[in-house]
Amino acid sequence: MNYSNRYYVLVPMQMQRVLVPYFLALFVTPCILSLEGTLLAGRDLKFVSLSMSGCFSLGALALLFVSTKGYGLPGCWFVLVGFQWARFLLALQRLLSPTGILFSENLSQHNLEKLKAA
Repeated sequence: MNYSNRYYVLVPMQMQRVLVPYFLALFVTPCILSLEGTLLAGRDLKFVSLSMSGCFSLGALALLFVSTKGYGLPGCWFVLVGFQWARFLLALQRLLSPTGILFSENLSQHNLEKLKAA
């Protein structure tokens, strides 16, 4: 078996190993975008920036750990899955909290105001 034939066998095998984490990360992406969009519309910018910074930092550390321990490509994809689900759960928890934008009757506490067009 020459090199090109081995390549055509190895690539599909690698793709099969990352298929489950790929779809786990892809499944939650639309939900993340809508939840974070709701937080941004409610002007909860401090929480969004802190949660993204925290998720990115922990994800980078986890990726560094996974890559140095030799878990390979599937390990990197599972780190992405953890990153996406952490974003989803943090945004959902913030929206469903009693002090969140969805449960507030006084919209002035969330600094909603009309913006003037330039």
